[in-house]
Amino acid sequence: MSKNNIIEDWNIIAQSLLNRESISSERTRETYRRIIREWFEIVANPDGRVIHPADIVAEHVAELVSRPVRRKLSKNRSVRQGQAAELIAPSPSYRQMRLSVLVGLLDEAIMLNKCERNWAREYQRTHRPRQRRHKPREYALSQKEWERFIEQVRASSNDPHIVTRNVAIFYLLAYSGLRVHELVGIRMSDIDWDAMEIRVIGKGGKNMPVIITRQAAEPLRQWIRESRPALFAGKESDHLWVSKRGTPLSKDMVQLLARQCMERAGIAKESLGPHDLRHTFVTWALDSGASIHEVATAARHANIETTRLYDDSEERKRRDRVRKVFEE
Repeated sequence: MSKNNIIEDWNIIAQSLLNRESISSERTRETYRRIIREWFEIVANPDGRVIHPADIVAEHVAELVSRPVRRKLSKNRSVRQGQAAELIAPSPSYRQMRLSVLVGLLDEAIMLNKCERNWAREYQRTHRPRQRRHKPREYALSQKEWERFIEQVRASSNDPHIVTRNVAIFYLLAYSGLRVHELVGIRMSDIDWDAMEIRVIGKGGKNMPVIITRQAAEPLRQWIRESRPALFAGKESDHLWVSKRGTPLSKDMVQLLARQCMERAGIAKESLGPHDLRHTFVTWALDSGASIHEVATAARHANIETTRLYDDSEERKRRDRVRKVFEE
């Protein structure tokens, strides 16, 4: 069989997998496409190696699972420093995602009579990447870490208007529990100051209200009243968050800024990023005495069991009971 025919077989298999009804989220589909492209670089590369589905063995699976990934850098940073994105080992969760996609891909190949054995599934049984189960509250910032972080945010730019914007962003993430994609999608018309709420597009495309807490309100007002108009310089846009050029702020820009400020603040977490501030919001809310149901509603968790993962009240009670036994 020619190289072109083998590559065409792989394309048919991949399309069959992507057409599954269970892969409905566009974000999930994009992850699948990215991993499939990585796999094709190993087994269906017109300028390199081309391997028929029937000739796949465990070594090919291992090659994909352990394949290095590129650390994301902003385009400006890469150009300015004259460097390519750094290659790093894949995280345990991404190794697991690669393996899951490959299991599905080879299942499709079997159903399409392109091979008879799913080496990815066999590899999964014996080499499943072990991943320590972290409690979500382990990613939350302590009060001291938050203070160090926000200090770095205040030093993140020489432009006072950019600093005001950045401070407002991270106060809103930490004190209102927004997800990053919700944050960057906010329009000026989404803010209801009378109700102290912001309408956001949450998971699954649902339009949901988010409370503007007292802590987040003042930095947000300062950005809207003072710095946003100054930064716009006559331009018009309904986007709440804008860059110096007046363009909407992207999710990648917020993630990069959060990671840089956390690193400079000396915060040691397994994965640094703005989602840690959502973990912080839920953890702080529970620790302040809010009920599970109140926090689940505020965080917009579809399943209350997600909120329960943050709750360590029973564990603290057990520790207190043990401590009292030895203090008596």
